[in-house]
Amino acid sequence: MLQFANIRTKLLYSFALLLLLTISVILIDLSFRNAERRIETSLGQLNEIQLIQKSIHEAEKTFLLDDVINEEFYKNRTCQTIEAQKKLTAKLKSTLETLRTQNLSEALAKDIEAYIKAQAQHDRIFQELVAQSLNKGFKDYGLEGEMRKLIHDLENSALAADKISLLTIRRHEKDFLLRKQTSYIEKHKEAVETLKLRLSGQEDLLGLLSKYQEVFTSMANVDQQIGFDNTKGLRGQLTANAAEIDQIAANIATAFTTRSENLRWQNALYQFGLIGVCIGLIVWLTLSVSRQIGKPIHKISTAIHEIIASNFTAHSSIPVISSNDELGKLSKDIDHLVTTVKNNITVLQEKTEEIEKKQQALDDSIVYAQRMQQSLLVEQKLDEHFKNHFLIYLPKYEVSGDLYWHKKIEDTHFCAVLDCKGIGLAGSIMTVLANAMLNQIVFNELVRDPAEILNNLHRKMRTILPQGHTAIGICKIEPAPTFKYNRVTFAGAGLSLHHSKGILLQTIEGSKHFVGVQLQSNFVNTQVELHKSEILYLCSDGLAKQPKASDQPYAEAGLKNLLEQNLYKPLSEQKQAIETEIQKLFRQRKQKDDITLWGFMISATEYPQLVEENQSPLLTKV
Repeated sequence: MLQFANIRTKLLYSFALLLLLTISVILIDLSFRNAERRIETSLGQLNEIQLIQKSIHEAEKTFLLDDVINEEFYKNRTCQTIEAQKKLTAKLKSTLETLRTQNLSEALAKDIEAYIKAQAQHDRIFQELVAQSLNKGFKDYGLEGEMRKLIHDLENSALAADKISLLTIRRHEKDFLLRKQTSYIEKHKEAVETLKLRLSGQEDLLGLLSKYQEVFTSMANVDQQIGFDNTKGLRGQLTANAAEIDQIAANIATAFTTRSENLRWQNALYQFGLIGVCIGLIVWLTLSVSRQIGKPIHKISTAIHEIIASNFTAHSSIPVISSNDELGKLSKDIDHLVTTVKNNITVLQEKTEEIEKKQQALDDSIVYAQRMQQSLLVEQKLDEHFKNHFLIYLPKYEVSGDLYWHKKIEDTHFCAVLDCKGIGLAGSIMTVLANAMLNQIVFNELVRDPAEILNNLHRKMRTILPQGHTAIGICKIEPAPTFKYNRVTFAGAGLSLHHSKGILLQTIEGSKHFVGVQLQSNFVNTQVELHKSEILYLCSDGLAKQPKASDQPYAEAGLKNLLEQNLYKPLSEQKQAIETEIQKLFRQRKQKDDITLWGFMISATEYPQLVEENQSPLLTKV
């Protein structure tokens, strides 16, 4: 031990060592925190990359589902989805380059390089798929357009007399386009070759028929190159490449997370080690000067308790100890002080970090779910299809378990309201899945019957979410043969359809069973023909569940009464009256569930000539 001339020098030396250790703790902590921040920044960039990659996948799915059957795409040789995909790809490359420039380990650098290569390959596959889609064409464009022109020329030629052969060829052609099975290519070829034998000597017709066969074969080959589904051709390559990209991204995220956790553990070990040294130095200081300190114990005790009571905000000084008898008390108070500081700081940091992480994760999840759900609702474009309608959509929280859904196919409208199990974030996830399933059933599987749509949706939900269920009311609205009426076909699972009938409100009850729960029988349709001035209402059960001042639910009877009271009014005034009633209920009791109510008339947009015939489609109050 070093020898000092006096106690003051020894204290100064000891406190200098303590200060040096404290500064070391702070510097080491700052160093580790800077490293953690860099990793967190990298993780943020990686999350951004994954979000961009997901947006690219969504854009590619949109292109394969919608744009390949949109004539504007073939006319303009591009579309908004492709342009969006290009911008997202450029942004992704820029973010990847930024991430690659950081100080990374060799393994991480290799993973990021592999990610860049896989993404470049993914983009090349997609560009090839776009080029092949343009080559194949649709309707009057590309190979399909050329094939249609040739077959029409054949139908208008002398060959038109042989209708059976032409119809056989056209049937195999359409079967291939619809079912995407190679067996129809052979059947088509056999039918063409049979017809060629009958046209022996008629060179003009044989040449036209051969040209048609050549174009059909080319189109079929291009279709096979594109892939009939997501497991074959370019589509299969695109799917496999996307899975590879996702796996690489997951490896990178795991590596960054592991590195961040290691840094936290190292920081904790260094800090605990230095704190232990600091405590040891304090003990050594206390023992070395114990015989030379002798001030009254109540002063030092009072000062220490003042500091602790003020949570270490008071600037009281500890008196110099002049009596050896007071050393024990001083050691206990100092130990108490250090223990209190350590426990308070540790508990506060742990709880603060845990709360911040959980809150941030919850906020991020809600924001992302809200964006997804808003994108689904914006896609419905109700104002474009229904000039005479109203929509009341009141989620209980930021996101909803309710969803309204509309699709128009030729002259037919499909309208639905869904009430998925759960509210808030859980319910919103269910709406995203239900929306995707409905789109797949109607557009991919080409199911257009409401009851069959519900039956298919039920089977999918039972497979994917055995514990989930959804209430849904869906109606198919198409013009009746008289063109003065709409033919409405409705199927419901836990929800009903209300509609006006003159001055009365009538209800078509849906099944009592929900989609996704065990059924005793399949869902069935109810069909009715309604004048085009009649109003249809689809709604979830949120308003019926809303409690009144008496704590009794508003109930289905209350909803029907509310609709019937306002039935004679224009739809805009109906909406105002219903919203006023809902706000009255909310003032009495808090909102209990998500609320969705959609009222509409088809005639305002679908058959404008009939609106002119019925100048006042509204009902008259008696």
